[in-house]
Amino acid sequence: MVDRGDSTPADERNPDWPEEPTAASTPPGTRTADAARDSVLAAGREIFATIGYSDATDLQICKRARATRGALQHHFGSKFGLFVAVVEHLQRDLCTRMSEAINLQHDPLGQARAGIATFLDGCGQATYHSVVLEQGPAVLGWDGWRELDDKYYAPPISALTDMLLPPRHGGYTAAMGAVAIRGAMTALTFEIARARDTALARTEALAVVDHLLISLQGMPSSADPAPARIGIGQLRATTSAYLDRVEAGEIFDVLRRGRVVARIQRCPPRIDPQ
Repeated sequence: MVDRGDSTPADERNPDWPEEPTAASTPPGTRTADAARDSVLAAGREIFATIGYSDATDLQICKRARATRGALQHHFGSKFGLFVAVVEHLQRDLCTRMSEAINLQHDPLGQARAGIATFLDGCGQATYHSVVLEQGPAVLGWDGWRELDDKYYAPPISALTDMLLPPRHGGYTAAMGAVAIRGAMTALTFEIARARDTALARTEALAVVDHLLISLQGMPSSADPAPARIGIGQLRATTSAYLDRVEAGEIFDVLRRGRVVARIQRCPPRIDPQ
């Protein structure tokens, strides 16, 4: 688990801190606790992205948020706890955008392409790259960083890979295929960020991932049976029975006049944001 660190003792006060409000001094309409939390979170995100975690101070964050030291400690415990929350906020937001892009597509390969393109674009944004990719592993430790990365990105990538590949395909499992795809995605984000021409690097990265997806999906295996072939008349006569078999994982090529005109397979599930 990610260790959120120890908070600063409450009696170690700095004269520059904003004054803690009292019941008598708090006017009507004071910000709600949620609003105060959001302000501290936004301030932390901005300061961590611009000057970095190691150089940022609690005082700078609270002044930027127009919040008290008590608000930071109440909601996040410490500067470290705030950093963890900022990382999770950025990852959750990107995961939501990935899910939206995925759900606009209707076939597994199209969904994978859309989700990965959105991921690469999100990782290329300055704040995400600085906080999550550059500072994250150093501040959280490799295990802590991987824990959060798995929490948000493993489920959607695994769901897509399960649809692209049978449980065991070409001598490896769909789970191992998901690990390969996620590893490639992470490595490519760093290459895009370092490139002089980021637009060209993004195009090349998408081409690499596209080739990887197609290769994983199309790699032959003696253990994988070829799709069964059925005539269109058979399909019309017993549609319900074939749909039940498709739901169970079978794939059918539909023939018309001796040619394959369609393939029927289980539709991918909707990917809901975390």
